[in-house]
Amino acid sequence: MTTIKQDKVAMTTVKQDKVAMTTVKQDKVAMTTVKQGKVAMTTVKQDKVAMTTVKQDKVAMTTVKQDKVAITTVKQDKVAMTTVKQGKVVMTTVKQDKVAMTTVKQDKVVMTTVKQDKVAMRQSCNDHSKTRQSCNDHS
Repeated sequence: MTTIKQDKVAMTTVKQDKVAMTTVKQDKVAMTTVKQGKVAMTTVKQDKVAMTTVKQDKVAMTTVKQDKVAITTVKQDKVAMTTVKQGKVVMTTVKQDKVAMTTVKQDKVVMTTVKQDKVAMRQSCNDHSKTRQSCNDHS
């Protein structure tokens, strides 16, 4: 079925008990696709994109709001997440129950890496004019 109202298109397709739907409102696109009980959804609002993909009970999600990107990926019960807010990056990666996290705030870098229950931490100076002694904790 295809419906056109005021140059807007709303389409729904059903094949083999699967549903694929595309909705366009005011030049915005919202799409939902279901295949074999899996859901892949893409939503665009005000030139922003929010996408959720589910494959084999795994979830991969990408959200873009006001030029900010937040990505969450789940593979084999592992979580890898990247969040960007106001040009700042916060990244957390989990692989085989290991955690590696990188945080960037106001062009400053704070990085923490955990591998095999070992912790290595690095933190940048908040102000380059400070003495080097206050930043010698890198090792």
